[in-house]
Amino acid sequence: MRAETRRVLDLLGSHVDENAMISSLSIADKQMVEIAKAISRDARVVFMDEPTAVLSREETNFLFRQVRKLRDQGTSFVFVSHKLDEVMELTDRVTVLRRPMDQDFADIDP
Repeated sequence: MRAETRRVLDLLGSHVDENAMISSLSIADKQMVEIAKAISRDARVVFMDEPTAVLSREETNFLFRQVRKLRDQGTSFVFVSHKLDEVMELTDRVTVLRRPMDQDFADIDP
C-alpha cells in the first residue's frame, strides 16, 4: 500500500512522505493527499471547495499545476471559490451562484 501511495504522490509531483501522519502535514500537503486519494480511486471528477483559502501563492501555484496536469489526463474538477482571479485562471466554464435562484453561465476562452 505504501508503494502505491508513493506512486500516486510521485504522479502529482508531491514531496509528501507516504509514512507521515496526516496530522503532521501542512494544509497544502493535506490537499495533495486528498487529490492523491481521489486519483488512486480512479476518480474522474474531483470536487474542490475553497481549496486555496489558506494557501500561499506558491502553494496555490503548485496546486494549480497539479490540477492542470490531471485535467490534461482527463480528470474533471469542480472548483468552488470566491477568488475570481483564480477562477478565471483555472477554469474552462464558470457558473456564478449569488442567490439560490440566480445563475449565470460562461465559457472561458483559453
